[in-house]
Amino acid sequence: MANGRVRVSREWQKIIERHNSARIKLTTSRLVDFGSIIHRNRALVRYVWLCLELQEYDCTECAPKRQEPISDTDNIMITTAFQDLFSTLSAWEPNGNLLLDISVHSPSDSEHWFKYLTFEPNIPTEECEQG
Repeated sequence: MANGRVRVSREWQKIIERHNSARIKLTTSRLVDFGSIIHRNRALVRYVWLCLELQEYDCTECAPKRQEPISDTDNIMITTAFQDLFSTLSAWEPNGNLLLDISVHSPSDSEHWFKYLTFEPNIPTEECEQG
């Protein structure tokens, strides 16, 4: 370790970067710097999962009489996330296949509507690393 940094051989660095960059999970906080963080390893990215988490709600809000499906805050968050993601992706040069997965959920969903539904990627890690 030098200057508080761990040194990794170039050979191992390539293997680790290929594995870490193949499959990217983006949340709203990670999306802000996504373009600059992945810039150097963009060619290694095979799968991007945009995972947006809405505000929690209670039973009075999930009742059938509710007119608005999501709050203004959540609507702005979703719109901004899509704009940020597609703005970043539009600057990428085509380079093989890229799979985009998008999920939008609230932690409250499992308490009110979707008791057994989980939000995980549908593609095995091994598939992302092939390329």
